[in-house]
Amino acid sequence: MESIAEAVEKSKIVLVLERNYRPSGWLGIIMGGKMYHNFTKLDFDETFDQLVKEIDRILYHDLQPHATVLI
Repeated sequence: MESIAEAVEKSKIVLVLERNYRPSGWLGIIMGGKMYHNFTKLDFDETFDQLVKEIDRILYHDLQPHATVLI
């Protein structure tokens, strides 16, 4: 999954929705170095606001024109 997302240059947003969940295998490797939104530990509204901000950041970044190099 990680390599597929990287290959197509797509952003991933990881959500933890189950209390005391510990990922293992390939998911544990992916989540080990990534920021994730844990809806089981913080206030739901606060975590949801953080999620919306991340989505906005990703959308804003993706909508920005990429630099063009003229030779």
